[in-house]
Amino acid sequence: SFQILAVQKNLNLSFASTKKKSFVWLDRNKTEKIVYNLLSNAIKYSHPKGDILVDWWESENEFFLSVSDTGIGMSTEEKNRIFERFYRAKSSEIESGHGIGLTLVKGLTELQHGTSWSSVLRSLQRFW
Repeated sequence: SFQILAVQKNLNLSFASTKKKSFVWLDRNKTEKIVYNLLSNAIKYSHPKGDILVDWWESENEFFLSVSDTGIGMSTEEKNRIFERFYRAKSSEIESGHGIGLTLVKGLTELQHGTSWSSVLRSLQRFW
């Protein structure tokens, strides 16, 4: 479980939502892969004692899922390329990887008629 991995790395993993339940039409398998990739990256690239927040909310006909972390971060230029296949930010070279996880996230999100994006706010990295 991700909670066990977070505890092993001394990370604070929390979940937030304004609702207890939400009814949305999503492909469960695709959505699980999206969440798995985002959480894996957040844990992999966060420093010990860092924070990871998974949040979701609705707005009329839209559903939002956000994974935020206080990890290593990236530059604006890197952020603009992060969903490209095989692209790896310079800061990510401290860990092994192939640069396909976020490309998969983007593709699976688009297959469900969604959009993926990343934002960087000070020491907070957020993937939507």
